[in-house]
This record gives sequence, structure tokens and C-alpha cells, in this order.
Amino acid sequence: MSETKVIVRQVCPDDVNVCAAIESACFPASEAASYEKIAKRAQVYPDGFLVAERSGEVIGFVNSGASNSPDLSREELKDLSDHDPSGASIVIFSLAIRPDLHGQGLSRPLLGTFLLRARQLGKQQVLLLCKPPLVAYYERFGFEDAGSSPSTHGGSRWREMRLTL
Repeated sequence: MSETKVIVRQVCPDDVNVCAAIESACFPASEAASYEKIAKRAQVYPDGFLVAERSGEVIGFVNSGASNSPDLSREELKDLSDHDPSGASIVIFSLAIRPDLHGQGLSRPLLGTFLLRARQLGKQQVLLLCKPPLVAYYERFGFEDAGSSPSTHGGSRWREMRLTL
């Protein structure tokens, strides 16, 4: 039996509950964005918030903000208080697939479509923070490891990743 195709589309208000649940399931409580932050990201920057859907069900998402600042450690960035939709950089906050579906390659079409969207929006680069074990994953998409981040979000160590478009 063949797998049902993954459809990637822009977020809509009805997706917020399931996206918040996926966020909570994928990240420790100290790192996960709250329901309110997920809702704000969907409302404020829907161009930078995509969902992956399979068989009519949201199975994952990627959300972001835009900025002209290269400083990824600023908490103002994550709550979109200094979001600038015309900013040169698009900053990924979360890339998440339901935990029961991990290891099936479902994030590839989601991240691939997101990178295409970033180019269509005229962004110069895509930035993100990830934990050291995920560096190789992002490198497969063309990201470069830009070194350790001063961010202490959730009490974790982070690496800064950068993809020039």
C-alpha cells in the first residue's frame, strides 16, 4: 500500500490547536512555544508558517519570523515583538512532525517547500537554532553551521545554522 502524499500549505486559524499540540509533543516544556505564541505566529506571519497535511490531517509544521538582525538569541524575535515582514532574514522557530511519524522523511517536503517560500518572499537567508545532534540534518538542506549560539533558551546549548539564498 502506498503512502498518501504530503501536502504543504499555509497555516489557517483552524490549524493552531493541532500545531500547538504537536509543538508540545516534540519539544520539552522549557523549550516549546506556548499555544499563545503559536497562535500569534500564525496570525502575524502566516506567510512564514506552513503545515504538512496527510489524508486531510495536519501532521507537522514549520513557523518563522522575519528580521534584519542576525542575533538569533534575542527572545524578542521568538515572540515577534520586533518582527519585520520585509526583513532580509527569515528565522525558523519550530520545525516539528508528530512524534509517532518520525523517521518517515515527512519533514523533507515541509522544509523544502519552506525554503522555496523564503526565496519567493525575497529573503536573503534562512536562519535557525538547533541542538548539536541536528546539525547534520540541516546541512543536508544546504545550511552551514555558524557556530555556538549565546542563546540559553530552555537551558539548552544551541548551534546557529545559516542558509544563504
